[in-house]
Amino acid sequence: MATSSKRQPINASLRIYAFLARRKRPKSYLGKIMLVAFLGTHIPLLTLFFYAISATNLELGLKVRILVVALVATLVGTVATLFTLQRLLIPITLTFRSLRRYLELNILPALPTEFTDEAGTLMADTMYAIAKLDESIHQLKYYDPLTALPNQELFQRRLGQALIEAKQENRVLAIARLDLDNFSAFNNSLGREQGDWLLRQVANRLSN
Repeated sequence: MATSSKRQPINASLRIYAFLARRKRPKSYLGKIMLVAFLGTHIPLLTLFFYAISATNLELGLKVRILVVALVATLVGTVATLFTLQRLLIPITLTFRSLRRYLELNILPALPTEFTDEAGTLMADTMYAIAKLDESIHQLKYYDPLTALPNQELFQRRLGQALIEAKQENRVLAIARLDLDNFSAFNNSLGREQGDWLLRQVANRLSN
């Protein structure tokens, strides 16, 4: 089936983000937030500066003092705003890094789950989703889908560990092998579904 190469339309609420994301600088999401906050906090100062220069009849010394006070207040407010924003964005940064660590190194995240706002829910949902995904991957990799019993790969891993422990503790290790007599004939005569049912029954007995 042919797939369309056309770019999907951007959600209207993402247009500002998309515009900033296409800019080369700043690259990081945090940098974009900081840039917007910096510009937003300095527009009032620039407005006051141009107004004081061109539209008032105040003495030059008074204009300078007003601008200095406004500049100091703006700088203090900017530093406080940028610092607080950086701290408020840490949940997003932690979630991003946790996802990358899991995808690249298969390391499960350790994010807090007690917060209930949007950022807290994002961290908690990420923890839950990755835990379920990892559990599903583990189940598919090491367990037989029909019987839910450990497969050959998991058996070999556990056998290797058991052999090491037996050697360290100077113990004897025994392995039991089970076989179903006439299973092929049963499967051929009654059908695959009945054969699968029989295997599941045997697996349940072994598991219990």
